[in-house]
Amino acid sequence: MKFTLRAAIVVAVFCAVSANVTVPLKRKRIVNEYINTQYVGEIAVGQQTFEVVFDTSSYNLVLPCESCLSPACQCPGTAKYQKTSNTKCGPSNEVVSVPILDTGCAKGTQASDCLNISSLYAPEQGFVLATDISIEICILGADGVAGLGRPGSGKAAFNQPTVFETFVNLHEIECVFTIHHARLPNGDHYGVITFGGVIESYYTGEFTCVPLVDDSTWNFKLDFLRVGNDDVITDAIAFIDSSKNVVVGPTLEINKINEALGCTNTVISDINICQFDCSQLGLVPDVIFGIGEKNFNISAEYHVQQNGDVCYSGFSPCNETNVYHIGDFFIDHYLPKFDSGNKRMGFAISTENL
Repeated sequence: MKFTLRAAIVVAVFCAVSANVTVPLKRKRIVNEYINTQYVGEIAVGQQTFEVVFDTSSYNLVLPCESCLSPACQCPGTAKYQKTSNTKCGPSNEVVSVPILDTGCAKGTQASDCLNISSLYAPEQGFVLATDISIEICILGADGVAGLGRPGSGKAAFNQPTVFETFVNLHEIECVFTIHHARLPNGDHYGVITFGGVIESYYTGEFTCVPLVDDSTWNFKLDFLRVGNDDVITDAIAFIDSSKNVVVGPTLEINKINEALGCTNTVISDINICQFDCSQLGLVPDVIFGIGEKNFNISAEYHVQQNGDVCYSGFSPCNETNVYHIGDFFIDHYLPKFDSGNKRMGFAISTENL
């Protein structure tokens, strides 16, 4: 059980936009041959702290309740939200099912409490108090999910604002955030979400900006996906999915990409992968994402995933999507800017600065 100590003071919320606010991300647990992200960050709800996945594919803050008995809630160390006199339940008593991490779900009821993320404070944040939550949360070693879907989407259960949207509405931050990945000198992976803007030391060069294609998602146009010298996919729709470690996309198209990369479909430990010969990775071509008339190159060293002597493709097929979910191995190289205020995405070359 995790608690924060909060002094008995009155917290004043000023209606002035603050400077950029950073939230450290860490890889809580390394999970091999797994499509979901492994980065978590800390938030405080009420008097408890939680380690959550910040998820651009979902729209609600989801935390497990004390009575949650699903397997994910029984993981050692999982923090469960405990109601206090400050907890507000309802007004709806409806039990809803909400998507998390794109492929998972959680079931629960409506609740609210105060929220702290880094130096940001909100006197009331709505969330889904989950009685059932997908096992993915346990696998990652996280407690819950903080949805960072597009503000004003209308897709959140109980019409709750995302945590990002709450602080924007309180005029604490501008309506933009970025996600930065880097590596520490010892090789450990590290990340930062910056709410309210961009930290200049996290990128080099200029941002390439492209318009969002609708009013409810972070989707943008992916002009092409090139393998070597061949445009395997053209005129697709994609978004930066912070819930993913790899790139997930439509099955038929991903199969074309993997065929062009030269891997072989196989099953290892009940997991479908497209496998490479680890001794031949020097022959695997680069992959280029065409966005806004700019080329964003990822070499085989990074788009090929490796677990010991098993090497496999970072492109994973899914029958349930018609858009590309672009995950961590892209964010490792290019800083994405989620600019809801200007209805656009931006991309710049990421640095290793922390």
